[in-house]
Amino acid sequence: MTPTPSSNAPELSSPVMRADGGAHAGANTASSPDRTQPDAELIDSQDRFIALWGEMASRWGVPRTMAEAHALLFVHGEPLHAEAIMERLRISRGNASMTLRTLVEWGIIARHHARGDRREYFRAEQDVWKLFATVARARKRREIDPLVEGLARCRTTPTRGREATARAAHNSRVDELLAAVELVDGLSERLVGADGGALRGAVLMLSKIANFVKPRRSRRSEGVAAEPEIGDRTHPEDGHEPDRLDREGGRR
Repeated sequence: MTPTPSSNAPELSSPVMRADGGAHAGANTASSPDRTQPDAELIDSQDRFIALWGEMASRWGVPRTMAEAHALLFVHGEPLHAEAIMERLRISRGNASMTLRTLVEWGIIARHHARGDRREYFRAEQDVWKLFATVARARKRREIDPLVEGLARCRTTPTRGREATARAAHNSRVDELLAAVELVDGLSERLVGADGGALRGAVLMLSKIANFVKPRRSRRSEGVAAEPEIGDRTHPEDGHEPDRLDREGGRR
């Protein structure tokens, strides 16, 4: 098991990409100002996120190291090279190489190159809906598609005689399961487009139907127009009209 990143992990020392594609040199160049001390609280929060992402993914059967590498790239926000990832997560070069290659194949991170730097950088997709859609497509390709093909091969050849009833019952059970899987598969095809827009729209629509959307308090408190957020039903203390169950004295 890959050790969970420590809150005392050293500051990421890799150069980061500039908007023009170049690289910031780092603290030991004469032209750069002295770097400030690392934000210990920020690093600790990042480490908690990385550990949480790794634990969650391991429950889904995804290798912890793979999840932690993706979490680091996502929460850091800027491109990092393999050495920086190895140092932060305390993993071997071979482990890092295999993990990053798999994440690139999944489409949730991409390779970047800094002009004047031979090292290869990696950056995670920052749009969460694109990320969800990409993960869903990858899992569909690896899990749902083989299941559909396998179920179709599980049917028996219809026959007559003593075996006919048992075979018909068997085929009926398999066909019912296959129809359900194909329905979900067809729906997922429509929802997991490349930009994640269809998935986001479907989730928001379903959440509104279920009366499960509230304004984002944090953005409203900052004077920014509220956006719908998936969460608890709107409470009367938010200044909004309570739903029908509230008015009738029902429980949520």
